[in-house]
Amino acid sequence: MRILLIEDEARLAGFVQQGLVQAGHVADVAATGPKVWSALPRPATTLSCST
Repeated sequence: MRILLIEDEARLAGFVQQGLVQAGHVADVAATGPKVWSALPRPATTLSCST
């Protein structure tokens, strides 16, 4: 599964990305709003948000 991780704390994003990759996923990281929008496929098929 390809996952877009949205996190502005670089260290935390690295840990989470590493865990996702080790679990067999492809994980991309975006830290800002513009990077998020540019990283989303067109059309976006699934969007999940968590705070």
